[in-house]
Amino acid sequence: MMKQTLQFDFEQHWTVNVTPVSEAKLQEAADFLQPLATFINDANTPHILDVGCGDGIHSMILSQLDCHYTGVDISTNAVSTAKARMATNVDAAFAIGDALILPFADNAFDAVFSYGVIAYTGAPSQAVAEMMRVCKPGGLVGVWVYPKPKGIPYALLTLTRLLARLAGRKFTRLFIVYPLVVLLPVLPVQSGVSLLNSSWKQCVEVIEVNILPTKLQFPTKVQVTSWFAMSNLTITFDASHRPISLWGRK
Repeated sequence: MMKQTLQFDFEQHWTVNVTPVSEAKLQEAADFLQPLATFINDANTPHILDVGCGDGIHSMILSQLDCHYTGVDISTNAVSTAKARMATNVDAAFAIGDALILPFADNAFDAVFSYGVIAYTGAPSQAVAEMMRVCKPGGLVGVWVYPKPKGIPYALLTLTRLLARLAGRKFTRLFIVYPLVVLLPVLPVQSGVSLLNSSWKQCVEVIEVNILPTKLQFPTKVQVTSWFAMSNLTITFDASHRPISLWGRK
């Protein structure tokens, strides 16, 4: 049931929120992938897996590097968009799949990463364990997770998400999402997307992915570190100045 709910959430999301990728989101993606870019430069055309590839923003960055890219997502709409964005001469493959049961063999990839997605799975530690399973010994595993807000911001976010579930998408857009788009410059959105640098539709996508999906967890850094420890991953990069962004070696 949880998988069906998650799939429905993101099929809807990537049906109504397909937009050109903003420069702000591309820059955020490139910053997150910097440890992976270094790994790729030091390796011999490694095989990379993007868990929860969405509409293909990270594949756009990695298509410029010497690697074999595979993106997997639970949404068929997302995968279709990601495929369409890739040049035909780029070495990339895509698959439909669940982050909790990745459709790949053990030790299939040299590096595996997931940006934000494991927080929506309902079992993020299991998602990390799956990433570990499909990564080769000595390989690189990376995750990005937004930490739990504190105090009043967390209470407001919780209330907003509850109201969105009760109101439905149409009324949520009119009375919650659109007003929040105007406020994006002062909201704690890591991508930096706002009307100052992005289109209205790009801003709507950023808001909706944070308030509409049914399942969304906000872990602490201690929790994410413990997921790495449980999977026997040694942390090699910790972007302490950013939301939880960790890379580790198997």
